[in-house]
Amino acid sequence: MTEYLDLPAVDWNDPANVAVYDELPLWSAMAGLLLFEELPLRPGTRALDLGPGTGFPLLDLAERLGPGSSGTGLDLWRPALERARPSSERGTSRMPALSRATPPRCRLRQGVSTSRCRTSG
Repeated sequence: MTEYLDLPAVDWNDPANVAVYDELPLWSAMAGLLLFEELPLRPGTRALDLGPGTGFPLLDLAERLGPGSSGTGLDLWRPALERARPSSERGTSRMPALSRATPPRCRLRQGVSTSRCRTSG
């Protein structure tokens, strides 16, 4: 039952592993469905996703919100952001900006309201 503990560690900087992570979003599909049911989707929304990884749900959210809305994704995981960037550049609506940043460098303006959602671990 604990054989998985003997497996080698996954190299999350390897583009092949990032691709597998991105192409098999089954772990987050249910959370994404719940997010889109509960999150108020209004035109003009500005979204901030801390830890968007390869782009879900931020890219999907940008598509649903459409023109006039914007989003920003901040993550530490450079290979995942590199994987998400082409998708963010070919979207049909104003797609989010993706940046590598550490949380202490990310500050929200005073008075900004947030909806907190978590779709990963």
